[in-house]
Order: sequence, then C-alpha cells, then structure tokens
Amino acid sequence: MARTKIILLENVAKLGPKYTIKSVASGFARNFLIARNKATLATDKALAQVEALKEKEGQAKVVKYDSFKKEIGKFDDLTVNLTAPANEEGHLYGAIHLEDIASALKDQHKLDIEPSWFTLKTPLKTTGEHLIEIIPDIKVGEKDEVTKAQLKVIVEAK
Repeated sequence: MARTKIILLENVAKLGPKYTIKSVASGFARNFLIARNKATLATDKALAQVEALKEKEGQAKVVKYDSFKKEIGKFDDLTVNLTAPANEEGHLYGAIHLEDIASALKDQHKLDIEPSWFTLKTPLKTTGEHLIEIIPDIKVGEKDEVTKAQLKVIVEAK
C-alpha cells in the first residue's frame, strides 16, 4: 500500500499535533486529511511555510505569556459570572467548557487567555463557585518557568 508524507495543519486525534510530519496511507491523506484542510503534502515549499508559521505562532505565544505575567496580580480578585440552564438541585442541563470560560473572561474583563491554559479535568456541570487554575502551556527558554493564577468562576442558574 502506498504511503504519503503529510504535514498536519491542526491537531488530529490519534494522529498527532499541529505541524507534525506523518506518513499515512495515500487514500486517507487524499480523501480525508487534505480534503478537509487538516493536512497538506510535505513538499519543500510547504515545510518552509510551516517553519515560518511555527516561528510566528511561537512569538505570539511568548507575547501572550508576557502579558499574562504582567496581569497575574489581577486574577486574585477576578470573578467570572456565567449563567446556564439548571434544575432545582443545581445540576446544569449542559456543561460549561474551557472555551466558554475563556470567552466570558474576554467579554467581562478584556483578558485574552488561551483555553488550553485552564486546568479543568471535566466541564463544569453544577452551579456555584468554582476555582480554576490557569497555567500557561508555554516553554520560555531552557528553564521552564511556572506561573500560575487562580480564577473564580461563579455559575448561576438561568
């Protein structure tokens, strides 16, 4: 069976993270990954473009991390309020995910935090007060600095 080398343009479950070079079956590459813009053929030109994109995204992450470090003191007093449909016992009919918290933080406090920085093992499914830790997933230099903050999220029933 023929194999094709591709570069992933986004995270693909069970295949790999963004910008990884993989060798996959030609039909899978052509009919699924490339057709859905999840990958591109690994040509010399595409490899050069991917390296430039990686560099640009890395710089953007460092800038975002630096602004996070400057604003870290604000998180101690910060509260994000969310409302969602819930029953009388306080159980939500749906769930509140990382993306919901990140967009509410941006809307309410004008702070842009990557959803992947929130440490939340499972989505919020109850009303009340929840403390969520924010840990940026970025490597700065050779020595990784760990800068953490806590965010108070209050979920109320609609």
